[in-house]
Amino acid sequence: MDLARTFVDRMQVETETLVDDIRNTAAACYAAWPERIYVIDRDGRIVYKGGMGPFHFEPEELRRFLEKMDARGTS
Repeated sequence: MDLARTFVDRMQVETETLVDDIRNTAAACYAAWPERIYVIDRDGRIVYKGGMGPFHFEPEELRRFLEKMDARGTS
């Protein structure tokens, strides 16, 4: 917890920050396999689903998608 607090303070994190316990209980309960990057719009719809990670993540594809969403004024 001390390390998490130090990180939040130094990085000036302004969002809620949660810390898993030492046994990684939350990770075990909510872990997804395979990993994917999703973008979910304000209506709760999946509008982007990336490739299976970590080897098929396409950061540039995601960047282009987000830029296109931003240009349209959607989020």
